[in-house]
Amino acid sequence: MEASAGASTAPAGVLDFSAETDRAVLAQGEVTVKIDGVCKRGSGEARLDLVPRPRVILDCRFNGAGPLLKVLTDPKMVSHVEFEGCLVPVIGAGGTWGSDGVLRAQWSPSPQPVDVLGDGDTTMRTIRALLFNLDLVQDVELSHGHWSVAVQLHGATFANQKAIREQGVCRHTHTVGIEKVGGGSISVDEAYQILEALRNFLSFTNGGACTLVCPGGFDANGEAVWSQWSAPYGAESVAFCWSGRKSAKPLAELFPGFMAKWVDEGWRDALRTAVWWYTVVNNGGVIDSGIVSAQIAMERLAYEYCVRERALVSERGFKRLPTADRYRMFLTSLAIPLDIAPSLADLASASKTGGRNWADVADALVSIRNQLVHSGRTHAHLASNCYTEAWLLAAWLLEASVLALCEFRGAYWNRISRKTESAPWGA
Repeated sequence: MEASAGASTAPAGVLDFSAETDRAVLAQGEVTVKIDGVCKRGSGEARLDLVPRPRVILDCRFNGAGPLLKVLTDPKMVSHVEFEGCLVPVIGAGGTWGSDGVLRAQWSPSPQPVDVLGDGDTTMRTIRALLFNLDLVQDVELSHGHWSVAVQLHGATFANQKAIREQGVCRHTHTVGIEKVGGGSISVDEAYQILEALRNFLSFTNGGACTLVCPGGFDANGEAVWSQWSAPYGAESVAFCWSGRKSAKPLAELFPGFMAKWVDEGWRDALRTAVWWYTVVNNGGVIDSGIVSAQIAMERLAYEYCVRERALVSERGFKRLPTADRYRMFLTSLAIPLDIAPSLADLASASKTGGRNWADVADALVSIRNQLVHSGRTHAHLASNCYTEAWLLAAWLLEASVLALCEFRGAYWNRISRKTESAPWGA
């Protein structure tokens, strides 16, 4: 959708948080809403608000509101707001009627992100976007094929990171710049694709959901030709991540292998699934669900690798295999160790007591999962710490699987040994 020439829109990726750290103006201009067949015009401001929670707000004012008074009691009366010629789907976010005869109504775009500039035929040279609540303290250069991506700190990064740690707030920490090597044109479809790839890649390297906020495309003259409005979500600090979230090196080493898989439709779906469940495993706060979620993700990766890519077994054969054997085949093929690490002392002890005789990590995880999800299978006889260790093991195996599949051969932070190690699958 094309925005009118009169719209005052801040360039995406360089939103100004200097005046107020908790909000930035996206655009200002004329707004029009229709209710009961009557169009009402007013003025509005689109903002990215970070408190009380991150959200995009259309803050609109109308003189002599008339039928618009109904939106104060029924926000669903307005499904779209026309903002400077761009029709934005919205949900009601509140409003007030002042003694001065001005109605102030707020809406939020739904769903997000929402395109507010450009159309399907738009092309651009660069894309910029914002990242929030990352601990990364170095600039990162990512490259694969014709894509070049720069994740950069800015002047307020370290102060914002300090506020995030001490206050638990949401703050802008990095800016992302995306180009094609050689300066080639980027279509809107390509913009969607690279943004989705980066969202999944950064979520995995961050250990939690990481969104590229308010992306915008610019032509060779630096003029904005395409943009979206969106708010960060899942930006809370994450307790653990294999990359350590400090050094740029692991990200730069993983990116080519991740993108090489991402271009394949089947692998794209498998990685998307794995990353989603990984963020649940790492941040769900419930150990039982983390154990189960990690195995859902591994099941999807195992199918893609063992059946589609390597043809180690037919689809029918894969489905007929016991679950532990599927994991065993998958992990063995990737050279991921199957032994229960000695540091998982309670789990290792449980594997040889109570008649269990777990042969390896595959047996242990499947057995514990079955106890958790199947009614009538009590697990009270296992020490509580066994479940904590099983969660650590499941999360590590999921991390290791993604890293091995993407041919990562560098050093990573091992959550089980609690130290930086060389990848065992790269030996």
